[in-house]
Amino acid sequence: MQNDSERDRILIKRVKSGETAAFSELVRYYQQGVFKLAFNFFNDRDEAMEIVQESFLRAYEKLDKFEGVKGKGAFKSWLFRIAGNQARSRLRR
Repeated sequence: MQNDSERDRILIKRVKSGETAAFSELVRYYQQGVFKLAFNFFNDRDEAMEIVQESFLRAYEKLDKFEGVKGKGAFKSWLFRIAGNQARSRLRR
């Protein structure tokens, strides 16, 4: 039985090797948590959904820079940091 970090590393390796559909599995695992985080910033469903979309898009675009595959970090932490940054950036606008 694999833990979350191991599952994430496997999925990320699959995405990086060209199997982009594997990213959908990551979205499925973390979408609700990212939504909750974003909703806490805005208390607005539509704003929170925008942050969710922006966060996963940013994570996908920057996945090549994620070091967790080498054991240097957890994807969940990295993703939630992206989401928090997206939310703070939107609040500043």
